[in-house]
Order: sequence, then C-alpha cells, then structure tokens
Amino acid sequence: MSISRNFIEDTVKNGLLGDIFRFERNLALIRKIVEHTSTINDSSNGNYGMAFNSIKSALSTEAVLAATRINDKPNDQYPTRCLRGLLKYLEQFHRELPCLREEYQLLKLLYTRDNTENLIDCVKNSPNDFPIELKRYVFFELEVSPLVELSQELKTYRDKVLVHNENVENVNSPLWVSIEELITLAKFVVGVLGWAYFSTSYSVNGEYILTSDAIRPSICLDRLIRKLYEISD
Repeated sequence: MSISRNFIEDTVKNGLLGDIFRFERNLALIRKIVEHTSTINDSSNGNYGMAFNSIKSALSTEAVLAATRINDKPNDQYPTRCLRGLLKYLEQFHRELPCLREEYQLLKLLYTRDNTENLIDCVKNSPNDFPIELKRYVFFELEVSPLVELSQELKTYRDKVLVHNENVENVNSPLWVSIEELITLAKFVVGVLGWAYFSTSYSVNGEYILTSDAIRPSICLDRLIRKLYEISD
C-alpha cells in the first residue's frame, strides 16, 4: 500500500468517520430528548428534566466539537485529520495515488449530488486529475457557498465558548440544520474516497450507510423514555 493511500485511509478511518459518527449519534439523541421534552419536564412525571437537560447539553458540546474538527483548517505544525487537510493532500500528491478502483460505484455516487459534472468527466476521461477536481469541488462548497459563514460561526463558538470561555457576548451556537450541511458534504467525500481508493462502501446510491449505526442509541433512548413514562407508540 502506498504512503499516499495510507495517509488518506488513516484520515478517513481515524478522523472523519469517527467525527461524523459522533455528530450524527449525538444529534439524534438530542432530537429524541427534544421530542419528549414536554413529558420529561412535566413535574407530575418525576424530577427527570434536569438530568435529561444536562445530558442534552453534553451531547450538544460533543456534536459541535466533532463538526468543528471536521471543518478545521490544516496546520503544518499541528496536523489534524480534517477535511481541508485531506483534500489539500490529495491535490499535492495526486500523481502518487493509485488508480481509481470502483469506477461504476463511484459514478453512481457522483450522480446523486448536484454540480458534479466535472468530477464525472474526470472519472471517465482523466482519472489522474480526479483528486484535484475533488478538492476544487469541495473547497468551492466550503469557501464560496453559504457554508463559509457556518465555518466561521463554528470556529468562533468552539474557540470563544466551548474551549476558552472568553468574556464575550452574543456568541451563539450555529443551527443544527446548517451544521448538517457540512456533515453531508463530509459524508459525500468519505463515500467518494471509499469507492475511489479503498473499494469500501461508505455510501450506496447516495445513502451514507453508517448513519443507521449512529442513530441506534437514539432508538434505545426512545424506548427507555417510553417505558419510563409508559408512553405508547
């Protein structure tokens, strides 16, 4: 296995996959708690509201930190397993990468997302340039689309509230729906690289298959709350 492929696989498996999983798991748990908020906070049902709210706060912190790690900017002195760093590496060492592997599955995935015509053309006609085009495509999404505002909001909230607790006002957590757009993009990249270089199926027909594992704890929590409060489906 080449050094380049080793680096990519390490960043995906030991970086992005874990943070995507943590974000999706925690957000699903948060939404399940919110779904049952009125029942949990009803004083006649017991004093469980404070416990669930504390759990929700901890879940929120970890979810935001996971998304921010994915969205970090590369640092030569302190390299991290972030999305931008991975894509810059792909561009820099694209000539050392192995040939594209599962082209059929890769193309099926590319067709599920908008504005991927250049990526599709690369797969068909100039596969050696695929890493360069993938980096261009994703960086456009991160730095030109509305995600650019989210990137700054995430970093500001992480640095000034979660990590350093600075004496600042009006620093709010970004909306979950906005963060999910970033996570969706990260899942797309993981799916693409899985088919392109590892012959691994992280996404099938545009569906990120590890999401089903991430939401299992929320299903268990739903059963627990329903049993605790004797709620029927």
